[in-house]
Amino acid sequence: METAESVWRDPQTGEELESGLFADIYHPVRPAFREYAVFFHDELEIKDKDGNQPVDPHTGLPSSTTAISPQECYTLDILHGAGSLNRTIGDVIFHCHLYPHFHEGMWTLWRIYDRLEDGTGTLPDGTVIPPLLPLKDRIRPPKKNTMH
Repeated sequence: METAESVWRDPQTGEELESGLFADIYHPVRPAFREYAVFFHDELEIKDKDGNQPVDPHTGLPSSTTAISPQECYTLDILHGAGSLNRTIGDVIFHCHLYPHFHEGMWTLWRIYDRLEDGTGTLPDGTVIPPLLPLKDRIRPPKKNTMH
């Protein structure tokens, strides 16, 4: 829950939001910040109608099933912000270090840019990188390098 008087804005368009997975949060006095929602799934121990644990059809090993039910909620306030103290750029994977949890979907990818994404860039597979507005109370990131 955000501080009273906070406004949620779309990080790509700057338009005010009612809800969404990605938002820039602005407050009249406090610093702006960017937030996004991640839904982690933990393994759910279940049995089939015969009392057996499901088997993964690819490995033949016992499998679990991910659940979509309300359990717990955590806010991660990343120390020193995106990229941390050493200002790492690129793709970072957050995940649970228990392999069954990681395997069942308890992970997310966090992409950290070092340049202003203006909608002209592409990923290696050709997917267009959407524009991302800089937060209004921060130093503007450098523009993308242009190739001639």
